[in-house]
Amino acid sequence: MFSKLLVVASFVAFAASLQAPNSAFLPPFSQIPVARRQIQFLPQPTLRPYAPVPTPIAYRQTGEASARILKQDSDISPDGSYQYAYETENGISAQESGVPKSLGGNPPEIAEQVQGAFSYTSPEGEHVVLQYAANENGFQPSGSHIPTPPPIPEAIARSLQFLQANGRL
Repeated sequence: MFSKLLVVASFVAFAASLQAPNSAFLPPFSQIPVARRQIQFLPQPTLRPYAPVPTPIAYRQTGEASARILKQDSDISPDGSYQYAYETENGISAQESGVPKSLGGNPPEIAEQVQGAFSYTSPEGEHVVLQYAANENGFQPSGSHIPTPPPIPEAIARSLQFLQANGRL
């Protein structure tokens, strides 16, 4: 009996020790106008763990610091897929689309399969176009302005073939 009383007394003491948050700056709930008491649920952003780097900001040689948006489209679906596109008066344009893909696992992992492109005019006057895909394999850009590695020297290529043939690679 005494142990039950001790447990109840401990619970009451614990509950009494919990204090309400400091409400010195908040009016009592009853004083908040009815119109402001409603809870608003904001839409949750689409998570894109394999999102590409942000679109670069590029200006023409005229030095324009801002440009009007000529065209802008955006669509976000409840299933997690999305697409957007825009074009500005200074020649910058971009488009991207993504769809969720299940990677399996427990709990299931979901990643976005993203494809897109953007283009702009470089300060040197070159028209730059970058196309990309982003998925569970990472960000994969392609474009004529991306440097390419030099070819593998013949001696190293033969060495790699030898190592692979002998099971060492």
